[in-house]
Amino acid sequence: MSITLPRMAGLAILTVFAASFFLSALLSGGAVWIACQAVLTQPVPLKSLCRAVLALFCIGVGMSVLSVLAALLENVWITGLVALTLVTIFAVSPAIVFRRVFRTGWSAAAALGILYVMFDVAAQVGSTFVLKRVLVEAFVTVGEAMHPTLQKGDRIMALKPLSPQRWDVVVFRNPGGNTWVSRAVGLPNERVAITAQGLSINGVAVPAPPGVVSPRPGIRSVHGVAGSIAPLSTEEYFLASDNFDGAVDSRVFGSAVFPGTFAGASHPWGVPKSQIIGVVGIRYWPPERFKIFD
Repeated sequence: MSITLPRMAGLAILTVFAASFFLSALLSGGAVWIACQAVLTQPVPLKSLCRAVLALFCIGVGMSVLSVLAALLENVWITGLVALTLVTIFAVSPAIVFRRVFRTGWSAAAALGILYVMFDVAAQVGSTFVLKRVLVEAFVTVGEAMHPTLQKGDRIMALKPLSPQRWDVVVFRNPGGNTWVSRAVGLPNERVAITAQGLSINGVAVPAPPGVVSPRPGIRSVHGVAGSIAPLSTEEYFLASDNFDGAVDSRVFGSAVFPGTFAGASHPWGVPKSQIIGVVGIRYWPPERFKIFD
């Protein structure tokens, strides 16, 4: 289900991640409590339980930061070494924390650690799957279609529940099933035309907001240009990339069929709503070009 919200996609993504950190802490706390109930015979003081959860959560955050940094370096050897180190820390640190906090022997601490890891992994994997499947997903731009707004290698986050509004940068599946990035310029039930002067919707000129590249006809454009107005149905969007001559989008799709659809299910230029994955809210890498999209 898609919903229309105010144009705060970037801040919404930051809010989702803040909430996910809180949820992660709760899941870790639940895993610690279950492990203690299964192994320890004496009641665990709430203060000790909180100390253990805080210590394990901080270790987990540190591990996550290291893994992200290693992945961004794109060096196989460094990534492998960091992965091996993190696995070792993940396997050993819970037992050490439990022994120090609960003052148990090594055997009880090891049992607590094993149970904690089992329950925590199951909970975290499940929550991550839901987060990626329903709310937010990360992507890497692989071409120059959205240049200069996005450059090759930029890492972005897309918010899935949002319905695209005009000028939003969106991630979508192209007719070949690959993931591409473009800009929504035409919305459902509109008639789109792109001329040398810019975008026209239902015969009315629509200027681009400040900082947004106004669409122009590309050298290969066949749809939505002067003399070939593109009407959209209730479930279609017209996408036009910022790089007019170096992108494949609604202007040049032709008669391609999108995944999960059939020939004639949509206009040749219309991108079905079902193929739009999400609205781009954040460019988080490289750091010097970090940006929160409106």
